[in-house]
Amino acid sequence: MSTDDFNNIECFFFDLDGTLLNISDQIFEQEYTKLLVNHFIDVFTPGEFLDYFMTSVEALMKHNDYENYVIESFLSKFSELSGMGRDDAWNRLHEFYSNNFGQLQKYVIESPVSKSLIKSLESRGKKIVLATNPVFPEIATRQRVKWANLDYENDFIFIPHISNSNAVKPDPQYYQNLLDIVNVPAEKILMVGNDFLYDGSASLVGIKTWIIDNNRSHLEYKDKLQIDYEGSLEDLLIRINSMDKLTGES
Repeated sequence: MSTDDFNNIECFFFDLDGTLLNISDQIFEQEYTKLLVNHFIDVFTPGEFLDYFMTSVEALMKHNDYENYVIESFLSKFSELSGMGRDDAWNRLHEFYSNNFGQLQKYVIESPVSKSLIKSLESRGKKIVLATNPVFPEIATRQRVKWANLDYENDFIFIPHISNSNAVKPDPQYYQNLLDIVNVPAEKILMVGNDFLYDGSASLVGIKTWIIDNNRSHLEYKDKLQIDYEGSLEDLLIRINSMDKLTGES
């Protein structure tokens, strides 16, 4: 991406897990699963719950009913498999994310530059979207944003979650939805993430892409999707700090 192209970027999409927030995926997922299993242990055996939950997550990831939010795919499948009513399942999950999910903070590391990135962009009048995959309830996403030392209410113009999104990564519709919200041409948006598939798929709707150089996933898609830039968050911060300000200052 040339300097001129970069200076034309008006809106930045940021992935959260593995990008603005450092997460050890394997350890985090193991401990997350343990906590969930224990929260439902009075109703299901560990084997039963894992089968119901993981199959429901698979249904969520395959969601293509754009008339409904992705939570519908998850709850419908979970209720179908487990026999638990949708409201009961959702209330119990909400209780888990309210009371137990916070225990996982010790398995994440705040990025030393994430806050500086956001503040630098804000000072330049750039629009910022937290383009996290909407597989968590809002209450869990709020906590993860806090773990990253960022401000849920003020740092982003939109944050997808399971109850306000009708598509998930890597479905191009996910990115099309964000385009409609920010009302910025795709070529003037940069998606920053760590996953060549989930974040690289932004290129399918014309969005520029920046893949960071740590926590990388789906390396097999590196040459299958358009990746405009690769580099660390520190590299990105340097580029942002050298951008012409909207006031015309250079």
